[in-house]
Amino acid sequence: MNIRLCSGDEIFNADRKLIRFVQSEYELYDGVVTPQDSTLSLFDILLSIMMNSRLDTASKVQSIWKNKTPVEKALSHIPADMSLQDEHLSWENLEALFKAFCDIPWAGAAVSSKILHKKRPKLIPIYDSVIAIYINTCSTEAPLPRGSSEAAHMVRGIKCFRNLLLGSLDDVERLRGLPEMSRFPLSAVRVLEVLLWIENEGNAYYQVCPQCHSEKVIPITYGSPTPRLLRLAAAVKIKLGDESRLPNRPRLHCTHCLNEWGEFR
Repeated sequence: MNIRLCSGDEIFNADRKLIRFVQSEYELYDGVVTPQDSTLSLFDILLSIMMNSRLDTASKVQSIWKNKTPVEKALSHIPADMSLQDEHLSWENLEALFKAFCDIPWAGAAVSSKILHKKRPKLIPIYDSVIAIYINTCSTEAPLPRGSSEAAHMVRGIKCFRNLLLGSLDDVERLRGLPEMSRFPLSAVRVLEVLLWIENEGNAYYQVCPQCHSEKVIPITYGSPTPRLLRLAAAVKIKLGDESRLPNRPRLHCTHCLNEWGEFR
C-alpha cells in the first residue's frame, strides 16, 4: 500500500514498513500502558529513553523531574482526549505546554515530545530532528521571526504535520485497520509520524525496495571513506556512493535488485 502525501511525496509499501516497525519496537514504548492524565511520573520520563530521548544521565532525568510542575500545570489545560484532527485546537495552550517543557535544561523538542506523546497520543507527535527537518522542507506556514522560541517552532511544525495528517487520513486509517495491526493499536498521529521517520532517517531501518519489494535495503554513504565506513561496506551494511553522482545522489540501495532511490534533504 502506497500513500501520497499532500507535500507531493509518496511513501511506498507503507503497510509493510509500519508492520515491520511495530513488530520490532511496539512493546517497549507504544505498548506500555500509561495514564493519560496531567501528572508526569518518573516512569513517564524514563519511558522516553526507549525512544532514544538522550536522557542518559541521572542529572538530566533529575532536571526534568525537579522542574515538572509548570509542565503539569500547562498539560492540565489540554484535554486527554484532544486530537490533532479536531477542528478547533488551542494552539496557545499547546505552545504554553511546549514552552514550559523546553525551558527545562536538557528538555528540547525531541525529549519533551517523546514524553508528552504518551500523555496525549492523539495530539502530539514525536518531534525529533528527523521529523523537524522533513517538516521544514514542506511547511507552508509563514516563517517565524528571528529569535522565536523552540516552542513556537514546534507549534509551527505540528501545524504542518496536521495538514499532512488530514490530507492522508483515509490511508492512515486503512493502515490502522490492517489485520496485522490489531495487536498494535496506534493513534493516527503516531502512524504518520512513524512512516515519516522511516522515510527520512539515515540508516534505512524498516525500508522496503519500491521496485522488487525486498527488505534488503542499506543506506548509501558519500564522502571520503573512513576505516569504519570501509568495514561497514565490506559487511554490506552500507554502500559507498560514487562522488560523480553528487547532483542527483540517491539515498538508499537495494542489495537484491540493485535499485537506488530516495534523496537527501
